[in-house]
Amino acid sequence: KAFQGGDSEEDHRFIRTAVIATAWQESCWRQFHVRKGQLTYVRSYNATSVGLMQINERVWRGLYKLEALRWNIHYNALAGCDILNLYLTKYILKKKDKFLREGKLDPGLVARTLYAMYNGGPGEYKSFLARHGKGKYYLSDNLFWEKYQWVAAEDWDKVSVCLFGEE
Repeated sequence: KAFQGGDSEEDHRFIRTAVIATAWQESCWRQFHVRKGQLTYVRSYNATSVGLMQINERVWRGLYKLEALRWNIHYNALAGCDILNLYLTKYILKKKDKFLREGKLDPGLVARTLYAMYNGGPGEYKSFLARHGKGKYYLSDNLFWEKYQWVAAEDWDKVSVCLFGEE
């Protein structure tokens, strides 16, 4: 679905940046890790979401194959892209007027709202916009925004924070 009204380079850059920043925030681009000497898939701290894009197995059961979400990085990535696209088209692009700045969609606000919904479900659409209006964000909002800006600027030196912890 077109972001700025056409299949432009700007649209592609926005989607690419949002997807890469989401995967960075969700899993540090990891599908697998070694646990107790065994290779296994990455799980969220509360054991509800899996893989690269941290797809919630309860929320999305029946739509995606659970074993594939766990063990197939390509499948997991595509599922995450599908979910981002769903939220972008069903919520954000249907109410474009809330996201306009100087007659164009504000990519930063769109990305931040999109990630809030990805992370917390569609109820975060209104909640995030309310937080944004007050300038009071959740930690996850700020961490995603930081990564989004790094990806947009191609500031890959920041990857070491994710891979090796704070320096």
